[in-house]
Amino acid sequence: METWLVYIDDKIHAQQQITPLLVKGAPIQWILVGCPPRLTRHAGKWLTQKAIQRWKSQWTQENLQPIQAMLSLRGDKVMTEVAHGPLVQMTQKMQQTWGAVRVLDARRPRLAQELQPATKDQPREAHNPLLVPGSVAFMGTMMTLAAD
Repeated sequence: METWLVYIDDKIHAQQQITPLLVKGAPIQWILVGCPPRLTRHAGKWLTQKAIQRWKSQWTQENLQPIQAMLSLRGDKVMTEVAHGPLVQMTQKMQQTWGAVRVLDARRPRLAQELQPATKDQPREAHNPLLVPGSVAFMGTMMTLAAD
């Protein structure tokens, strides 16, 4: 049985990434790892570690449930986990536990935010410090036109 390890931070984006992999054939074992968003500095300041862990667990359960249901209907075995620590270390632990694991990084890329790699040899996108978001460039253009 083939085993897939999938890192997820957005259920809609993840469903779009997983759906093409669902071909007719042997059942697949899925390990879905929820990567909840970071709490703000102010929210994390007032919560206990136990409350933060409970929130992460609840977030993971709510966001992975539709994907888990979709895969279970197909007859696949599905397990869920909550991401903790660096993802490279988590991937290595999963590979030690489950043997040969195929890794799918289904996290949604975000503007001006670099995601940590999921594996040691995952290619990283070149970060261009001169890259200006389109909205900033548009605002600059509009301010220049308004000044004239």
